[in-house]
Amino acid sequence: MLAEQTSESYLSHPTPSPAPACTVCAGTRGLVHHASEKMFGFGGEFVYFECSTCGCLQILAPPSDLSRYYPDYYYSYTHPRNGSRYTIANGSLLSAVRRWAGRHRNFAQLYRANPLWRLIAMLRPRRDVARLKGLLGPVGRLRADARILDVGSGAGDLLCELADAGFTNLLGVDPFLRESISIGRSVRILATQLDAVRGEFDLVMFNHSLEHMPDQASALRSAATLLHTNGICTIAIPVAGSDPWSRYGTDWVGLDAPRHLFLHTEQSLRQVALRAGLHVYHIVWDTSEIAYWGSELYRRGITLYDDQRGCFRQPDMCFTQDEVSEFARCAADASVTARAGAATFYLRKHDARPL
Repeated sequence: MLAEQTSESYLSHPTPSPAPACTVCAGTRGLVHHASEKMFGFGGEFVYFECSTCGCLQILAPPSDLSRYYPDYYYSYTHPRNGSRYTIANGSLLSAVRRWAGRHRNFAQLYRANPLWRLIAMLRPRRDVARLKGLLGPVGRLRADARILDVGSGAGDLLCELADAGFTNLLGVDPFLRESISIGRSVRILATQLDAVRGEFDLVMFNHSLEHMPDQASALRSAATLLHTNGICTIAIPVAGSDPWSRYGTDWVGLDAPRHLFLHTEQSLRQVALRAGLHVYHIVWDTSEIAYWGSELYRRGITLYDDQRGCFRQPDMCFTQDEVSEFARCAADASVTARAGAATFYLRKHDARPL
């Protein structure tokens, strides 16, 4: 069994502090937590304020140069894992036919389609398309040429999954990339800030990127401006006040100091979204197993990145099978409640037509 952190040990490190003011709700009562960088072992001390009113965790003094905490081997900037079997194909007729057939098969798995393609999708389901269905289900049906923007896209892993599924109009933006890049026919990624993006989008995604942004309200206002009237914004984030946070405190892998500047609760995310002209219409709670085994590594003083091997550690490298099973059980239990370590929020503009 994983030992829950007791209230005494949890409160012995944080200290009450009336001085800071929450940038979400302006609350001044809460706890101060002292954290360090643990993914790579850079160390340092970073102070977070946990607001007693809205629950938001926020860093009080972020480093002046955050780029040094995003090394080239940071997981978001490695090359996309899934290749691009349709987007990087050559221009031959055979490749065009494969792309056409692949798109119909994948969209049949994502959405309702004619019986033949649905049968093919049932006989040969794709795991990556199933993951996309979990993300896109609450968005509703999107056309293949729907304009999709991934904010904080890194090297484009998620965008390549969407391109492989058959989406053709995909843009990413990430200020920590060294240069803008194109991947195949469908994916472009700009090495710039969100407010430099122009155009109108059917879907704007913050896939574990909003927590890295210093001005939450400004980022969501920019997203709202870029959305088509009936467009959707998705925000996947680690959730403060969750079960992993309660168990591990500043050893929680989701805290990820100092890269994560804000860790929202449902209440604080709704508040900052409302100020940007967006409202939450759906939430999917989720907890990955790394929320437990990664945090357990930090509690034991072990970094997530293995310098000697030049890779990120996996649970079977560090834990017994019984321990791995326990982490999986904890993640499954937490995911059925609002105590989950992460969530995806689905938002629309206030003036959007009803779903």
